[in-house]
Amino acid sequence: MENPAEVQRAPPAEVDEADEELDIEEEPEVDDDGGAAGAGLSPPRVLGPSDPGRMEISAEERQRALDIRSAIANAAEIDPVSDFMCAQLALIDGDNIIKALERVLHLQYFREEYGILDTAEDGRRHLMRLVDLFPG
Repeated sequence: MENPAEVQRAPPAEVDEADEELDIEEEPEVDDDGGAAGAGLSPPRVLGPSDPGRMEISAEERQRALDIRSAIANAAEIDPVSDFMCAQLALIDGDNIIKALERVLHLQYFREEYGILDTAEDGRRHLMRLVDLFPG
């Protein structure tokens, strides 16, 4: 066995220039648009809670949502849905009101099959049963 004092140690590895480029301590370069330089990307615009553009839909999308709400009201077999759901359907299905009605009907069948309570009246009844079950 060799004497540890006599073992020649390898010189420390030299740092490759490519390794220096991966230094995570440095801030990435940012271009004029706020994105990473040379990447062609920019961060998404973050809307704060008071930003007026946060939850706005266009006039065309609003009109489609109103058309969907009207079609749901005229369809006797379909239960009413919230205005927010109508806006979602307007964004998803666009001008295709028939497709929007099919989605609402499928969602209604799903709720019925699995006993999902999602209206204010259903919630009130459920809470009253809980109060009756656990008084005080």
